[in-house]
Amino acid sequence: MKRVLTFILLISFSVQYAAGQEKTSPQALHDTYMEQAKKKRIIGWTMFGTGMAMTLGGVAKSMAPGFEGVPKTDPRLLWLPVVGILTTLGSFPMLSNANKLERKAEYYLRSDNAFTTPGQRFVPDYPAIGVRFRIR
Repeated sequence: MKRVLTFILLISFSVQYAAGQEKTSPQALHDTYMEQAKKKRIIGWTMFGTGMAMTLGGVAKSMAPGFEGVPKTDPRLLWLPVVGILTTLGSFPMLSNANKLERKAEYYLRSDNAFTTPGQRFVPDYPAIGVRFRIR
């Protein structure tokens, strides 16, 4: 049993390391980040709209004529606007993360990107001196 468990753990760890060694092109990385940004933006706007609707619905519920005798601090009236406000606030990190992913995607397709575009020479926008050392 101990050998089987050790073998299963060894296989599971080695599969993760092998899967992490993918070499992708800059265009593939750009497409991946743009897809993630699109998903995050859709989730963010959906959360924003849902939160606003819940907040407005909760406020309208507390002003409804059926709840005139109920105190305004009653949990039956407060849970909907509170959850709506929290959902609306939770949408902002999603939207900002979508913008960061979009900027990251644009970074991979820039022509002056020396680190991710193989075969292209880095030409700086400022005066620079390059030094090359040959090590044999």
